[in-house]
Amino acid sequence: MFFVIEGIDGAGCGAQRKNLEKLANISGKEIVTMKYPYYDNALGEVLRKFLKEGKDLSVEMQFLLFAGQMISEKEKIAKLRKEKIIVCDRYFAGTLVYQGLKGFDWQTPVDVARERKQQEEGKKILDRHEADFEFTKKVDQKYRELIKKKVFAKWIMIDNTKTIDEVTENIVNITNKLIEGGRNTK
Repeated sequence: MFFVIEGIDGAGCGAQRKNLEKLANISGKEIVTMKYPYYDNALGEVLRKFLKEGKDLSVEMQFLLFAGQMISEKEKIAKLRKEKIIVCDRYFAGTLVYQGLKGFDWQTPVDVARERKQQEEGKKILDRHEADFEFTKKVDQKYRELIKKKVFAKWIMIDNTKTIDEVTENIVNITNKLIEGGRNTK
């Protein structure tokens, strides 16, 4: 199975990925976590410079670089999901939202998410997306549209105003129900 945690910067996607990683398994299946973008290859290095150092890239190039990382791991993901649960911190929907807004009431208010990003351990400078509060509000609305229209797959909105551990427990419960074939997950 392949689960993606999506949301605005500061919504807790990374914290949930890290918490789920610590669990090692859900319903007896090993968990593998992934994160996009990642910075340890050539595409990632350009994305890091774009996000963190202000490198200019056209919206088309941004989209290609983000999507390129995911496409390059298509076979790896297909192989892993046969035997393991993959939990991915952002995926294609995030690219659609962020780059789509550049031209190509959530449970966590945008101002709370922004405050979380500013308080992250080791976070000295917000990247260009995190620093643009008005853009973050637009990202929030785009995610709502994807959920409402059920773009790509079934979306389950999770109340992430609770503690990190409570949100993780909720994710695990929902995942268990999905794995066991439950259909009543809301």
